Amino acid sequence: ADVPQDMQNQSCVCNDEILEIVRVSLDVEKYFNTPQDMEWVVDLDLPFPQNIFWVQARPAKFTKKKQDDAEYIAELMTRVFKS
Repeated sequence: ADVPQDMQNQSCVCNDEILEIVRVSLDVEKYFNTPQDMEWVVDLDLPFPQNIFWVQARPAKFTKKKQDDAEYIAELMTRVFKS
């Protein structure tokens, strides 16, 4: 279904949720020592951070050597938002 016009520019996650998703993603990636393809959901009826649920993590099908930490985090956030 199409997203209503008034909701098209609204973020579906808040800044705190984004930061927590990135923090956990980096921890999992560090634990497995390889980039991860991770899936998550947010329950709007629960308070943060109990509202974030991780439903899957598996090795990413691609690896790209990071040039620096800022670029790597930006790439990770882009991948996270595509989830």
